[in-house]
Amino acid sequence: MSRKFCRAGAVVLTMGLAGCASSPTPNYYSLDLGVVLPPATGSSPSVAVGLAALPDTLDRPQMVSRSAYEVRISDQNRWAEPLRRAIPRVLASEMGSLLNSDQVAAGATLHNPDYRVLLDVQRFDVVTGRGVDIDILWRIEAQGVSRTGRSILQEPVSDGGIAAQVEAQRRGLARVAAEIAQRIKEK
Repeated sequence: MSRKFCRAGAVVLTMGLAGCASSPTPNYYSLDLGVVLPPATGSSPSVAVGLAALPDTLDRPQMVSRSAYEVRISDQNRWAEPLRRAIPRVLASEMGSLLNSDQVAAGATLHNPDYRVLLDVQRFDVVTGRGVDIDILWRIEAQGVSRTGRSILQEPVSDGGIAAQVEAQRRGLARVAAEIAQRIKEK
């Protein structure tokens, strides 16, 4: 009797291991460009870009897409790093180039910066059949004065592939960075 249970257990274990072995490996994507932007030569202004606040649907490693009232979370396509860190880093890189300042960084790496940028991401969605929708509320703080802005934009996706969707999200972030940098230049 116990041999039957052992054999049955061995069969179940083998089937379980075979199922794990056949699971596809997830693909990981980054918002970083494949090339490094030229370094900025100026040292002013200094700008610290804080972590991004994200809706719960986006604050996850899996990539998210939408259509009408449906949200699809892809276990096979994942972000290489949390979006709450990646978005500020990409914006800081773009703003550093636009402001010609090597003192623009994400996180709290700058001590007493001229400007602090706070981000509240409302949407960072791939919308089936439409492209990428980005909606980011941002606030620039400098010397006790706070200015707010909102970037709402849509980027087309060249094809249905994931890499094209990520590229559209990256282009959208470059546009957001340009809007924030312009507001900083206006002082």
